[in-house]
Amino acid sequence: MENPPIVILTDFGDTDPYVGIMKGVITKISPRANTIDLTQGITPGDLLKGAVVLWQSIPYFPKGTIYLCVIDPGVGSPRKGIVLETDHGFFIGPDNGLFTFLLQKKYNVWELKNQSYQLQPVTHTFHGRDIFAPAAAYLWNGVSPKDFGPSIGEPQKLPIPILRINHESIIEGEILYFDQFGNAITSIGKFHEEKDTLQFQIWIGTEGKRVIHRNSSVIRIKKNIFIPWAKSFSEIPPNHCAAIIGSSGLLEIAANRQSAERLLNLTRGESIFLINKYKNGVQHG
Repeated sequence: MENPPIVILTDFGDTDPYVGIMKGVITKISPRANTIDLTQGITPGDLLKGAVVLWQSIPYFPKGTIYLCVIDPGVGSPRKGIVLETDHGFFIGPDNGLFTFLLQKKYNVWELKNQSYQLQPVTHTFHGRDIFAPAAAYLWNGVSPKDFGPSIGEPQKLPIPILRINHESIIEGEILYFDQFGNAITSIGKFHEEKDTLQFQIWIGTEGKRVIHRNSSVIRIKKNIFIPWAKSFSEIPPNHCAAIIGSSGLLEIAANRQSAERLLNLTRGESIFLINKYKNGVQHG
């Protein structure tokens, strides 16, 4: 892609100058490059949330986009800096699992070692400025990813979230994280609407498809709390929660203008079950 955007994802927040400094580095090297803030609001050090947000977002950017991703609690340690190439584009950042959900198809990866494409001296505390932002800018300028350093094997991966089909009537997942509204984003998905049914296609792993009927299925959390379905936030009564399909196709536990996290005392990593109450015309308990 000619003149791809550079999309920036970090946990730096919006009160410190770190993101602005990285953009300054990019502008000095590539004055015409267009930068887009995906988010700077990832909870500090939250690699899982960053990895899921990245997976959620890339379908909406053009192929060939350059992603500058800095969630780096191990900055200054022996962990590598990498540039990852996939069908979606190029991903630059620390090799710490942040790119876990991009590795299910063909990819190439190189270590960022060539000091010619880094700010000198490289500090132990700000590789976003000294290594990753320059790499994004030089890549935009047309430098081949092969010129940054040697090809490496498989990048680091995070533990894969729970998502399993226990048998034909139960899908088990977990709460991945909470958004700023208190909605619980879960690992159960990916879904898309098709007439009166939900088509389920597992998004991590290779298991097959399932057809889910809202009127004959229910969501269970904790030991005995059952959550009904809703199609939108406005359908949920006050002080109640419901299961909805979020914009990325993952199942969410949500409330209407309230926090589902607080209403149900939910915690990250908590198990969640989608139970098909009817299968082949037979009711299951």
